[in-house]
Amino acid sequence: MSGLVERFRLVKSNHEIIAMRKAAAVSDAIMETALSVAKVGISEQAIAAEVHKRMFEIGGEYVGFGPFIRSGERLPYEHEVWTDRVIGNGEQLFVEMAGCVGRYHAPMGRLAFAGKAPEGTQEIAQICIAAQDRVLEAMRPGATGADVYNAWQTVIDEAGLTHYRRHHCGYAVGIAFPPTWTGGIGVVSMHPESDMILERNMVFHQLSWLLGCGRGDYFVSDTVLVDEDGGERLTTTSRDV
Repeated sequence: MSGLVERFRLVKSNHEIIAMRKAAAVSDAIMETALSVAKVGISEQAIAAEVHKRMFEIGGEYVGFGPFIRSGERLPYEHEVWTDRVIGNGEQLFVEMAGCVGRYHAPMGRLAFAGKAPEGTQEIAQICIAAQDRVLEAMRPGATGADVYNAWQTVIDEAGLTHYRRHHCGYAVGIAFPPTWTGGIGVVSMHPESDMILERNMVFHQLSWLLGCGRGDYFVSDTVLVDEDGGERLTTTSRDV
């Protein structure tokens, strides 16, 4: 019986999709709050306070994971929550968080810059966004997880970054409890060797990530629903730098 529940939960019912859309609306609202509050001289802690205030005001619940808010030299440290660190001019701010409604989670992430972004950021951002768009086209029923990852990697390779690899470009999400928002004992991801077959109404946290690639840094992620015409972004906050 091992894995039976996990496999069953990958495909969402119509009622579950409604819950995911509600969670995504909360995600958009708290991300917009985080990006509007963030500026030079503001601490990560102050941003986290405003995010939680907004989340609970609009009907969100306590989340299973994060929010992850980090800046400056803390950028490479995955799954780090906020500190009292103050954001400096030109520094990057990594924000990854999920709205939660009825225990259903819709994660998303953005990389922003306080003041002027470093040289080359715009180019890397456009590569990340183009790679995410290619992934959305590939996220159709019948595709494998490897097909989807390779769609992402192809854009990265075409941009002259063939040395850069990720362990996956997204993983299944849905109902979850602390200490995770993946909703199971393991992570079901779209990676280079994944033979998982995508089906309609699967939902993934899809990530397009270029950090430490040698030409700049950028990150964008969204909760994406698999549909007949490809992936639909349920979280829609602007992806611009």
